[in-house]
Amino acid sequence: MVSPAPLGRLHALRECSFQVGLLLYMFYYFESTGFSYLISRFLEQGLDYPVENTGRLVGITSLISGSALFLYFRYTKYVKRKKWIIVPGFTIAALVGWLMTRMSPGVAQAT
Repeated sequence: MVSPAPLGRLHALRECSFQVGLLLYMFYYFESTGFSYLISRFLEQGLDYPVENTGRLVGITSLISGSALFLYFRYTKYVKRKKWIIVPGFTIAALVGWLMTRMSPGVAQAT
């Protein structure tokens, strides 16, 4: 028996804006998870950082991004086009990744 009031509107899955949003959401989590793993491996094996310092650095950056999330939720109602918040985040992540590829293997922790 088909319910006259379904739990969700499945025909909304066919809308282009939903599909693009889902694709961006998937890409973000792919990039975020990959970045977390690769940064830890790069710091430990490529730059000989101790595991303790690597964990501390990754943990601090996670706390910073968590704090930024609270700011986002507080002030997002004032931003009309949310895309202008998301695009710089992707750009910064790409820039950091590119800068990390330019580092020499002998870079010190102080630099």
